[in-house]
Amino acid sequence: MPTLAQAQGTRLARIGILGPGSAASNAGWLAALQAELRALGYVAGKNVAFESRWTEGKDDRLPAFAADLVGLKVDAILANQTPAAQAAKHATQTIPIILATVADPVASGLVASLARPGGNITGLSGATSEVAAKTLELVRDMLPATKRVGVLANADDPFSRSTIPIVFAAVNDPVSQGMVKSLARPGGNITGRANITDDLGPKRMELLLGMLPKVSRMAVLADSSGTVQGRAGELLPAAALKRRVTLMRLEAGTPQEIERAFV
Repeated sequence: MPTLAQAQGTRLARIGILGPGSAASNAGWLAALQAELRALGYVAGKNVAFESRWTEGKDDRLPAFAADLVGLKVDAILANQTPAAQAAKHATQTIPIILATVADPVASGLVASLARPGGNITGLSGATSEVAAKTLELVRDMLPATKRVGVLANADDPFSRSTIPIVFAAVNDPVSQGMVKSLARPGGNITGRANITDDLGPKRMELLLGMLPKVSRMAVLADSSGTVQGRAGELLPAAALKRRVTLMRLEAGTPQEIERAFV
């Protein structure tokens, strides 16, 4: 990945900035960015220029803005928040993309892993989906009598879509909650029935294929809200791929939708 100094040469280096909101709402971290660049010898208007594209509340403009920055042949794109980063990734596989305030780049499909992101993307990860479950544990530790917890999330945000199932899995899984060591050997004075665990989906698939080894296609009926599936929604496709089974996902949120799924 080229550095700004290499990109600069005898001309002005240009950094594209892509994100939601406006210049005013992002002024704080932009000022910090320019201050740090000045400390490294990059002064706006002297040897570096910024091409900013803000959605002003219309995030559907992100793909067009990303394509615009690519057309300007900027030397790097600084993408603020997950939707902007995804738009930048779709727009270019060659221009370096720096992630800023991106919650979980792995779950969002931006990078292969934090250790080895690969491609043309680097930057900061503000959090990972697993942190949400840990946060819930902290709430329970501070307020042990708590029975109900509200989760406020943006249903259109990729990070929220990957985080909410993990939060609900932490609520419904006695192993994740630290109540028992395992379902097979819970230990202590606790027993009972678990609503969901991460590995039950793949285990059920193994049992089914053990009984019907010639099965090549399998349908999974899931809650369309996605709130009670836990990480099984991530583990099942991997298990199906390993066993060379085509997995079809059918979603239903009401009794009527369940009936239609079997028609």
